[in-house]
Amino acid sequence: MMQRLHLLARLAVVLALVLPCARVHAGGLYLFDRGARALGRGGAFIAAPDDPSALWYNPAGLAESKRQIIGDAVLPILFADFQRLEADGRYAPKVAARPTPIPIPTLAMSHDFGLKDVTFGFGIFAPNVLLMNWERSVNGGKDPSPARYSLLGLKGSILANLVAGLAYRGFGPLSIGADVQLVTGTFQAQTALSACDGVVCSFPEQRDFDAYATVSTFPALGVTGVLGMTLDLRALRLGASLTLPYTLRGWGSLDVKLPTHPLFEDARVRGDAATLALAFPTIVRVGSELRPFPGLRMEGAFVWEQWSRQKSIDIDVKGVTIENVIGIGDYGVGDLALPRNMRDIFSVRGGFELSVPRAWTWDVATEIRGGLAYEKGAFSGKTLTPLTLDTDKVVLSGGFSIGVADWLTLDAVTGYVFMTDLSVTDSTVRQPQAIRPTVESLTTVIGNGRYTQDALFVGGGFRARL
Repeated sequence: MMQRLHLLARLAVVLALVLPCARVHAGGLYLFDRGARALGRGGAFIAAPDDPSALWYNPAGLAESKRQIIGDAVLPILFADFQRLEADGRYAPKVAARPTPIPIPTLAMSHDFGLKDVTFGFGIFAPNVLLMNWERSVNGGKDPSPARYSLLGLKGSILANLVAGLAYRGFGPLSIGADVQLVTGTFQAQTALSACDGVVCSFPEQRDFDAYATVSTFPALGVTGVLGMTLDLRALRLGASLTLPYTLRGWGSLDVKLPTHPLFEDARVRGDAATLALAFPTIVRVGSELRPFPGLRMEGAFVWEQWSRQKSIDIDVKGVTIENVIGIGDYGVGDLALPRNMRDIFSVRGGFELSVPRAWTWDVATEIRGGLAYEKGAFSGKTLTPLTLDTDKVVLSGGFSIGVADWLTLDAVTGYVFMTDLSVTDSTVRQPQAIRPTVESLTTVIGNGRYTQDALFVGGGFRARL
């Protein structure tokens, strides 16, 4: 009983704090890159960005942005479901993901303040993430969700990057830039875990031995930055940027609902404080843009993200104890590190932007753009769960711009994300276990099953020249 309750609280802290962060970042955790105009080019916007979104992709591009304000929002729409393969070889009922439909916003500006070779930039960005919410029950509400041991919901979570940077273009064709980003936000998450010990409880997924953990964390803070350069060779422009690694740290309040089995009737949890530390990767972007004639821009880009840096998530528990365990007493909850074992990923991107002759558009300034990208998933099939629906993906996108005034341009974008469907039968991810030492025979594998997922996105925005 002591061992069961002790590790139950530890796992509740870990899972409740980890789950929201696990969907917040990554080439493996972003659904795709960000920004209406850049997404219209397949995310190939690294060699010569010329608006304030350069703060995200390559801050050296601020030198071309000069005096501008941009604002946009892109809405991702995910179609995904999971049909778990259970230990007896049968498939559980299918559950659908119901992500919160939140547009991903951008608001940024650039200004030279009368300086010849220096341009400053400021912005607020949000990573392109999905707040996953799985169906809570199946069979008309009679049975709990087969996805409950991975994730139930992330409603109420939000993350933003506050950015300030500058670019210098006093080296002839070479421009350099840098920015600093404060990553901040709040998370809310709910998950389930099992307290089955194989003695009183005979089945690892016995419902009245399930515990539910809900966490609200605020604030979560991290500091990173981006260094960039562009080289303007007229018809050919080269660019590269480096996003620095950082650790996101969060402070949270924890609520644990103990199992309903009579063994837990008199137990209670005292204290609710916990912190986490989660490592994020170095990101390298390189691009080459060709401008064969005025009005046409074509870019190819390569992005590498060092997600192998995220080997584990470290949790520090502050004064959380289990009280009133009959015949046992009170027990403190210790710190824990949860393995993640992500892998490095890369993406290859290509896109174009074409200014349509005004004679064809009744003298209205019009641009069309398109893009194609391939991105490797950050998890192998063996480590995939409903918590992180990240597989190899192809992104096909397009968009257009219309100049409604000499100083104002409206942008629109749409695209589709083709994600690889998987049928996993060799998962190594097992049910969270509330006893110790861990006894693998008392757990079931929770990652096996059929995963289907695709997504589309739509968005728009404006660019205003001051």
